Amino acid sequence: MERIAEKLSEIEMTARSIVDGAQEQKHQMEMKMQKQRDTFDADMEKETNEKILKIQSDLATNMENLLKKQEEQNNNEIEVLKQDFKEHRSEYARQILERVIKV
Repeated sequence: MERIAEKLSEIEMTARSIVDGAQEQKHQMEMKMQKQRDTFDADMEKETNEKILKIQSDLATNMENLLKKQEEQNNNEIEVLKQDFKEHRSEYARQILERVIKV
């Protein structure tokens, strides 16, 4: 009977050792997985921030180009109006006087 108790005790210690080893392996795997998640999260955050900065830069460049184009168009329109006024100012003055006289 004592021998059976010794064998059961050995089996229990072996089982406990296996369970302890498994728990340690589990803990190590959890640590490894957490490190991988942290690395992945950091990489994704960095990549996302880089993409956001690129988008912001592209938008700023596009806005600047649009503003320059609009400014050029406005300047061209002003020049056309100035030239038109220069060529037709007498006629415009006559039309204004006619309207003033009618009123």
